[in-house]
Amino acid sequence: MQFLKEYKFGRLKEVRCLNFPIIQVNHKISKDKEEKIISVLPRSFEKKVFDKIIKTVSKKHDLIWIIRTAGLGEAYLLNFMMDELNHKYKAKNPCIVSINEYYRELFSMYTNIPFYHLNISREENHIAFLNRCYKYKGRIFRVHHCTHYESMDLFNNKFSKGLGKPYPIEIMNMAGAEKYTYKKPEFSQKLISEVHHMIGDLDVNNFIYIIPEANSVYPLSDSFWNNICQKLREKGYDIFINTKNGTSNFGRTAKLNVAQASYLASLSKGIIAVRCGFLEIVSAHNLPQYVVYTSHKVNPVSASGMLKSSSLRHYPFVNLDILHEYNIDEMNEGEILAQIMKGF
Repeated sequence: MQFLKEYKFGRLKEVRCLNFPIIQVNHKISKDKEEKIISVLPRSFEKKVFDKIIKTVSKKHDLIWIIRTAGLGEAYLLNFMMDELNHKYKAKNPCIVSINEYYRELFSMYTNIPFYHLNISREENHIAFLNRCYKYKGRIFRVHHCTHYESMDLFNNKFSKGLGKPYPIEIMNMAGAEKYTYKKPEFSQKLISEVHHMIGDLDVNNFIYIIPEANSVYPLSDSFWNNICQKLREKGYDIFINTKNGTSNFGRTAKLNVAQASYLASLSKGIIAVRCGFLEIVSAHNLPQYVVYTSHKVNPVSASGMLKSSSLRHYPFVNLDILHEYNIDEMNEGEILAQIMKGF
């Protein structure tokens, strides 16, 4: 057993003895000077944040979910575990809190559980421990569940060495759930009208949804996407390019939020993408998917390693009969392009 342990939350540090905080080191900037503040026997970091949350959310909520994941994909998976976990904690009136407003868009597709946006710093957002359940001032706080630190630990210490279970199974185990339970995404009429207004004259009855961007893995070349788009147009398809900022050199795009982009993808004849987190969110639409795996930008995981750990075949409710995956370690871009075009 480790009696003393140091925790780092960005620039914040805390030393605990048997999980009780004995020393905290913080930083305060005043009059253009930075001061180091050392506190002895302080109130724990997470309780400070819990007090802020209690001031924000309604008193009627008996279980408060704190969503602090590395990306949308991990939060997306929670949708298929939340009912089981709410039942496990006997929650009658849960709510969700997060500093990221785009999680509201994600959860709106799957649940009507109230969502609260937190006005706290990103450092504060990471202070509560992974997948812990806390009881504090008559409330239950449930932290979920995989920040950049935990994700990097998985990739560096397991996946880079060929160890570990597939990523969605690791996430489910970390959350303490037994299974994924299907929920159908639902879209409001208001959202549907907004999307059709934003996409202009896109042929919604005959278009291919393209996702060329990813935050964590290396991109494919512009020439690959230009060639894909050209060949699809020659076959009579219209094209929509999913981008974060609403601009693209490959074809028509629009700045859509998470739920809007997911709805539009559901109308398409198929999805062609580099392996990215957003692909997980649209993977359950029962559409043909053509997915290219490249190596990780940050962690030492090859395209082959990414395919092993993060294949969409491991994700819940994916139609494996119409899923096509390609590994840039084994095929060059030209070979992958030729294989993809056989499906159209």
